[in-house]
Amino acid sequence: MTTITLTFAAVLTVLHCSADQLPPPTNLKCNLPDQISVNLTWSWQRPSNLPENCKIYYVISYPEGPQRTNAKYFEHRCPMNVHNYTVKAVGVESCNGWTPSTPVPIINQMLQDKVVKDFRCVPRSSGMNCSWIPKDRSLDLTFSYCDCSSNSKVCKPVKDCDLYTSGIRNGCLMKEISPNELEIGFLVKSTNGLDVIKPVFVLPSPKLKVTAIRDLLILSWTPPNVGPWDCPWEYELCFTECGRKQSCRNITSMSRNMSYDENCMYTFRSRVFPSRLYCRLLSSNFSEDVKYGMTKPPDTTLTMIAIVIPIILFICVILSCYCFWKHSDIICANPPDPSTILKEMMSGNKEHENKREGLYTPLPEDVEPCIISPITENRRLQENP
Repeated sequence: MTTITLTFAAVLTVLHCSADQLPPPTNLKCNLPDQISVNLTWSWQRPSNLPENCKIYYVISYPEGPQRTNAKYFEHRCPMNVHNYTVKAVGVESCNGWTPSTPVPIINQMLQDKVVKDFRCVPRSSGMNCSWIPKDRSLDLTFSYCDCSSNSKVCKPVKDCDLYTSGIRNGCLMKEISPNELEIGFLVKSTNGLDVIKPVFVLPSPKLKVTAIRDLLILSWTPPNVGPWDCPWEYELCFTECGRKQSCRNITSMSRNMSYDENCMYTFRSRVFPSRLYCRLLSSNFSEDVKYGMTKPPDTTLTMIAIVIPIILFICVILSCYCFWKHSDIICANPPDPSTILKEMMSGNKEHENKREGLYTPLPEDVEPCIISPITENRRLQENP
C-alpha cells in the first residue's frame, strides 16, 4: 500500500511539473487593413491543452506599456515600433500552480524587416524635419502620414520632401506637415516591405546668445515656437570656464547673468524641455558649443616680484657678510683700554699717548735739513756784477 501511495504521488508531481507553465497563444497574426493606413490589428487563438476549467486573459506588451484584455485581438492606431509587440497567456481561475506562458512576438510578414530605424522628427516653422537610419541606402523610400488623433484611416502621401544626408542618418524636410501636428504616424514603404512608425519628436536646440558687460556675462535664449501647448520651458545650461570641469544648471528664465573673467575662454551648450510634468515629454538635443572670450596668459608681475626680491635680498646679505668678514680688522679694531687712558690723565704723562695698544702710530718721516747761511756784502756784489 505504501508503494502504491508513493508511486501515485510521484506521478502527480511529474504531471504538475510538466504543466508548470501555460501554453502560449497560437496562430498569431498582425493585420494591416491596407497600405494607406496605420491602424494595426493583432489576433491569436486560445492556447490548446489548457488545464480543465482554466480561465485566462492575455497581456499585450508594447513600447507604450502593457495592456490586459480578455479578447483574442488587439487594435492599435499609430503604433510605436511594431517590432516589439508580444502577447502571453495568464491564468485566472482553476490554474493554480500554472505560471504565465512565454511571450510570443506578433508581427505582420510585411513588417518583419525594418525599413528604417531611429525615426525622429524636429518641428520647425518651415515644416517637419524628420531623419532616420536606413537599413539599405540603395532603396527608394516613400512616406505617408496619418493624423493619429482623428478617426481617419487614410494616410496622406508626403509630396514635397527635400532629402539630405548627415553622417549615418538620412533626412527629409516635409514642408506640408505643420509643426503643430505632433499626433501623427508614418507609413514608410520600399520595394522590400514597409514600416509603421510613430516618430519620436525632438525640439529644436535653443539658440544661445552671449554678451559681456564689464565683469558680467549675460546669457539669453529664444524659446521654441512649436506645438499647441501652453507650457513653460526650462533650459539646461552646461559650461566650462578656463578649461575647468564642466558644470550644468537648470534655468527657468530666458536669461541668466554670471561672473566674467576676461582672461578665460568660456564654452556653453544648452538644451530645452517643458518644466511641467503634464506637458508633453519633449526635449531637445544639446546645441552646438558656443565659445566666448579668449585664454590669456596670467599676469606674472607679482609672482616675479615675490620671487626676485627675496633672491636679491639673500645675495645682498651674503655679500655683506663676506665684506664684513674680509675687513673685520678695520671695522672691528680693538678699542683702547679705558683704565690706561685714565691713568695717563691722572699722572699727566703723555709719553705713551701715541703708543696705546691697538691704536695706529704713524711712522716718522725723513725730513731733509734746511741750511741757512748769511749773505755778505761782497757775495751780493759778486752775484750781481
